[in-house]
Amino acid sequence: MSAFVLIHGGFCRGWVWAETVAALEADGHRAEVVDLPSSGTVAADLGDLQADIATVRRTLDRTGTEIVLVAHSSGGMVLTEFAAHPSVQHSVYLAALWPQRGAIARRAVRVASYRAG
Repeated sequence: MSAFVLIHGGFCRGWVWAETVAALEADGHRAEVVDLPSSGTVAADLGDLQADIATVRRTLDRTGTEIVLVAHSSGGMVLTEFAAHPSVQHSVYLAALWPQRGAIARRAVRVASYRAG
């Protein structure tokens, strides 16, 4: 069975994946949800994109190999940094930003808006 690491989008936390985790585990998969430091309710405690990347890196290093890394919305900014990570077998962008590696969110949104418009 596969191991999934799930990254939430902006303005929420890992709880958004609760039903997905239950379904994956019911099918015999492992699933781990990452709570990104850039998302929360206390402004003074919020991290940035680099903190999010470091958090996901620690999770990937701890979880092992052959991971399916899934990101929703702005979580795609983080997922992109791990496309070549040795533990990541598949990357899944679920209605997520898909920037070039190292791009910033503002530019990715601006380009997406231009292409859609």
